[in-house]
Amino acid sequence: MPRDRNAIVDFTPFMKPHPYVVSSDSGLRRAYRLFRSMGLRHIFITEQKPVVTGVLTRKDLIGENAVRFLHD
Repeated sequence: MPRDRNAIVDFTPFMKPHPYVVSSDSGLRRAYRLFRSMGLRHIFITEQKPVVTGVLTRKDLIGENAVRFLHD
């Protein structure tokens, strides 16, 4: 509905106040260890806090995606 397009949704109750982040110059090994040890699904990539420049997902690190990522 057109009026719903202007609706405001408060996502605050669903947000994690201190998400896991890695610096954009961190190695893939560090991100992989965080995913494995913490059971994460997403890690935010930052240049400097609190500016998020990207999101790395578990799927990005699986199989051919990781190989392609390492070669780029």
